[in-house]
Amino acid sequence: MGNVKSGTAKSGTRPEGFGLAPFAEGYEVGGLGARLLGVPFPNQAFFREEDLEGVNWVVCLDNEDPGRRYDPSPLRFLFCGKLDSPLTGNREAVVAVARVVALIEDRLREGEGVLVHCALGIERTGSVVGTLLALRGVQPVSAAGRIASLVEELQPGWTGAQFPAELAAAVGLCVTAIRTPDAGIRGGSILRENSSRSGDPSVTHNSRG
Repeated sequence: MGNVKSGTAKSGTRPEGFGLAPFAEGYEVGGLGARLLGVPFPNQAFFREEDLEGVNWVVCLDNEDPGRRYDPSPLRFLFCGKLDSPLTGNREAVVAVARVVALIEDRLREGEGVLVHCALGIERTGSVVGTLLALRGVQPVSAAGRIASLVEELQPGWTGAQFPAELAAAVGLCVTAIRTPDAGIRGGSILRENSSRSGDPSVTHNSRG
């Protein structure tokens, strides 16, 4: 299941608040000021058939040259690279994901939508999405739990029982990296401003039905 199957779950209703709603074999995140989609590695039909209105950028976390497998036009690539999963706790992997989060945050603040994908749309994509939510005051455990629940719904059997806890830990590490001035993360001051907001806004899960 390396590619998104186009048309499998077109989203008819956009998520409200910091909600998650199914989109293709991934999900859409609400409440970020612009559209944010997290999906498995897409194929060409995905860009031709799915509703990508308001999405300007593609972030590929699994391939340095995804253009060989699909042409996202009129969307443009914001980042392309093969990142390691931060669920291992490896600092280099964590910092790499945190830097991508900073790039995405810059675009979201400008009202520009972003599509994020890795291979399966689970660990690396989930870490990016979870971190963006955590920076807005959502507790990592809450963000990870919602992402894990929706991923299991859309891709049964692809995550284990430990996945929510592992994802929450990775999100926490990414947030810590962003808050650390010497991590060298561009845009870190803006992200630290977001992460200082108090409270835990609820993350809702809008199922297909």
